[in-house]
Amino acid sequence: MCCDGKPFVGKHKADGEHDCVAAGYVAHECKPMAASTVRQLHSIIGSVLNAAVRWEWIESNPAKNAQRPKLRPPDPQPPTPADAARLVEAAFELGEDWGTLV
Repeated sequence: MCCDGKPFVGKHKADGEHDCVAAGYVAHECKPMAASTVRQLHSIIGSVLNAAVRWEWIESNPAKNAQRPKLRPPDPQPPTPADAARLVEAAFELGEDWGTLV
């Protein structure tokens, strides 16, 4: 979403002048896109431009020169053996089916 500089966003339900703060509207806060969103958009645009090259609409794909954000390595944090045991016990307390599933 592009920032249009407005202090509040959302549908205004009141006609005419009103107080956004009193109406409970949330203040707008601009945030950059997440790296994963940029990577997905780059993939989509690159694929479309590759098709345009195949169809000879353009000479080359300019998206090939763009650098995608680096992919962060996964950081799994599995539960400790004690936490896993408590989880399984709690599942069995809910029923044998849940315990077997977990």
